[in-house]
Amino acid sequence: MIDSRSFPLKKLKLTQEEPIDVDHPVVHTTEDNIMRGNVDAVRIIKDWIRNGRKIGTEYLLCFPFNKWIQAMLKNLEGEFNEFQNNLEGINVRFLNSWPRFSIPMSPASKIIIYGTRIQKDQTFYQLVLKVVSTDEL
Repeated sequence: MIDSRSFPLKKLKLTQEEPIDVDHPVVHTTEDNIMRGNVDAVRIIKDWIRNGRKIGTEYLLCFPFNKWIQAMLKNLEGEFNEFQNNLEGINVRFLNSWPRFSIPMSPASKIIIYGTRIQKDQTFYQLVLKVVSTDEL
């Protein structure tokens, strides 16, 4: 339960094993989302292309095992293969040899997608979906 005066949310973190409903209005109106669970990245990206998102919107999809992020990247590759891009100019430690994408969203913005590895107490993997200005890359 979230107090209605808190909307729109700036940041939302969801953790669950069941599929996460990315079509929920709370998810759509939140600028930054961190999701740990079963999420359909292709569906999110198609929604962003169709409905738009403001520059700076960022979703972090977190995975405890690299085979899960690899499966997600394979799905993205199957759907958005023509938009693969090395993302040169972005200062991030990408996962080596895994696909990265730059998908046009509007004349002024695009969606960049890449995987990273985070090492804290344990290693986990992140798929980053971010809306950036077309001037940034």
